[in-house]
Amino acid sequence: MRQRQRNLKWEKTRQRGRKAFLYRYGVFGWGLWSGVLFSIINEGMSINFFKFFTVAQIPFTTVLYIVLFMVGGYIWEIFMWNRMEHLYGNRT
Repeated sequence: MRQRQRNLKWEKTRQRGRKAFLYRYGVFGWGLWSGVLFSIINEGMSINFFKFFTVAQIPFTTVLYIVLFMVGGYIWEIFMWNRMEHLYGNRT
């Protein structure tokens, strides 16, 4: 029964398309939030923790972390998409 539910869930995801999957789960679902969280933790470990929240301009490193994590999430989800296609026998 569980396997059938997983198959149905994957079919729904697959119908939305690969591009939607990559952006939803990789770029925005993992990459954006991981980059923001990593930036906050990184700034929190530095001496300028409170300065980070009072400065109107976002530091360059914060933007860099977010972009890098978003790219990493995109790449990771390419592998995950291919893995799911392999598991469920629906190679495209």
